[in-house]
Amino acid sequence: MVEDRKLIDSHVHIDFDKIESELESYLREAESKNISEFTITDHIILPNIPVYDYIIKGGKVFLKDLSFLKCSLTTMDIKRYVNTVKKKEASNVRLGAEIDYNEHCEDKIKDFLMMHPFDVVLGSLHFLDGYCISRKMEMKSYSNKIPILEIYKKYFTKMRKLAQSKLFDIISHVDLVRKHSEPVKFEDYYEEASTLINDLLENNTGIEVNTSGYAFMNDSYPSTEFLALCKEKGLDKVTIGSDAHKAEDLGQNLEKAVEKLKHVGYDKIVKFKKRKPEYMPI
Repeated sequence: MVEDRKLIDSHVHIDFDKIESELESYLREAESKNISEFTITDHIILPNIPVYDYIIKGGKVFLKDLSFLKCSLTTMDIKRYVNTVKKKEASNVRLGAEIDYNEHCEDKIKDFLMMHPFDVVLGSLHFLDGYCISRKMEMKSYSNKIPILEIYKKYFTKMRKLAQSKLFDIISHVDLVRKHSEPVKFEDYYEEASTLINDLLENNTGIEVNTSGYAFMNDSYPSTEFLALCKEKGLDKVTIGSDAHKAEDLGQNLEKAVEKLKHVGYDKIVKFKKRKPEYMPI
């Protein structure tokens, strides 16, 4: 990456119940992997919005998905989360959050974000029409109900609203809809992707190269075609992140993310502190 090959991991989750001891594990892992900085971005579940009801109040998937629940917290947990992570700031641990976007709750999200000293806020989209598209069986049920290209169009339409909200610094796994989708050519949703990138530029919102996709489809998010279009249009606010949910996965495949960025013409990435971007060469 840079001359000493140190990496930055800007999307990391942690087991909240054991956050103090887990942070120590992450720090040891970071040292062993030459990761100079990482950002804890646990899922923040705000009450009284649809994703909260889905996950906490009887969600058919997430109640059994311990990897997600362990790395999620409600507003009741936020003080401990903030204080614990901030204590490690001198060790180059940054405080972040990942929040699922809902267009009916923008004010609630905005009010929450104003109350806490996050270094970066990731916006994501896991739910469409009541289906969790990041879960294989739900995506299968959803695509049995409506054509896959219609799902893609719905996804990118909602992503545009996320970008236009100006609530987030970075969109997480911007084409997550690919995760459990049947193969779809980029040209078939090029217009939707292009329009979204225009919205990102207009609203000063970036994307990440998220390497968790390698575990499911041997690729990162976004696709090479999407990333190349971002570069072509001048979107330069790009982070890299493993989306690790356990210490041993910290930094996983970040070198591949760097090579992908270089392949389409990028020569720098961005990291955040106090929600301000800082660019660094790759």
